[in-house]
Amino acid sequence: MTDTPARPRKTTLSRPAPLWEASTWGPYFDALFPPQEVSPWIAWKIRSTGVGIARRLWDQREQLRGEYGDVHGTDPARWPVQHPGVVLDAVPSTAHGACLGCQWLDVRGHWMGHSDWFERASLWPHQPQVSKGAFLDGPRRWREGRFDPP
Repeated sequence: MTDTPARPRKTTLSRPAPLWEASTWGPYFDALFPPQEVSPWIAWKIRSTGVGIARRLWDQREQLRGEYGDVHGTDPARWPVQHPGVVLDAVPSTAHGACLGCQWLDVRGHWMGHSDWFERASLWPHQPQVSKGAFLDGPRRWREGRFDPP
């Protein structure tokens, strides 16, 4: 029996969110799925399923932002805190901390199987809240209109 050489594995660079989504779910997608070398199949899954995840998280954030605005007014400059933290749980079994004042997202997420999942997910978004957005440490920082690389 002869050994056949292994075929080179085909990879491609996954793509960031479209530029026209930069003011909506795009930063969430880019934080959750940064460009990386992957197989063409995984690149396709990131573009399909990944977009759905980012959009669901963003939609939930926008719903909570609207509810916050109903209570505190629609002008963020008049909110009691400029960076109110929330917990998003639109992804099955994973909760993410997020900010209503900016597009910050705790990309690590927290498994909802833990009894204290809500408390774990609440930890990071309250840091920007109490520091007026200066403390955005976490898996990514939001700076000058984009997330820093990991």
